[in-house]
Amino acid sequence: MGALTYEKAKKFAQEKFKQLSDLELQWNILHAEYMIKAIDELSGFFKKTDIKRLKTLAWVHDIGKIKADIRNHAQASVDILEQEFKLDEKDKDCILNHGTGGKPETEDGRLFKYADGLSLHYPETILFRYWAEGAEKKSFEETKENIQKIYEKYIKSYSDFPEIVKIINEKYRRFEL
Repeated sequence: MGALTYEKAKKFAQEKFKQLSDLELQWNILHAEYMIKAIDELSGFFKKTDIKRLKTLAWVHDIGKIKADIRNHAQASVDILEQEFKLDEKDKDCILNHGTGGKPETEDGRLFKYADGLSLHYPETILFRYWAEGAEKKSFEETKENIQKIYEKYIKSYSDFPEIVKIINEKYRRFEL
C-alpha cells in the first residue's frame, strides 16, 4: 500500500473518473479543481490544518461515485482508496464527512467539508451546472431553481460558520441571473 501524494491522487482520480459518463468526468475534475481553490480561500480560518494533504484529498474524495450512489459514495471512496493507499484517521474524517450532513471531528475535516460546499458556488462551477443541465434538456428556469435550492441548502447547513456564509453570499450575488 503506497502513500497518497498529490500527483498520485490527481492521476488516480483522472483515471478512475473515466468510468463515469463524460459529463460526470468533467464535473468531478472541475469540482476537485475548485475545491482546491476553496481550500486556499478558507485556509486562513483554520490555523492547524494540513493544506497540502487536503488538496490531495480533494482529487479523490468523490471517487466512490464510480461504485455507489450519491448517498453512499463517501464510504465507497474510503473503501476504494484503502485498496491502493494508506489513509489515516484525518483523511477518513475528511472524506466521510465532506457533505452538508457530515459532522467532521477534526479541523482538517471541518475545512474540507466547507471547501467542498464552497466549490459549488464559484461562477465556473455554476456555469457548468447550467450547461450540464441544459445538456440533459432541463429548462433554464428549472436549472436556476435547482441552483437556488443548492445555495439555500448550503447557507442553512453552514450557518455555524458565518464567514463561509458571507463568502458564499458574495459569490452567489456576483453571479445571480
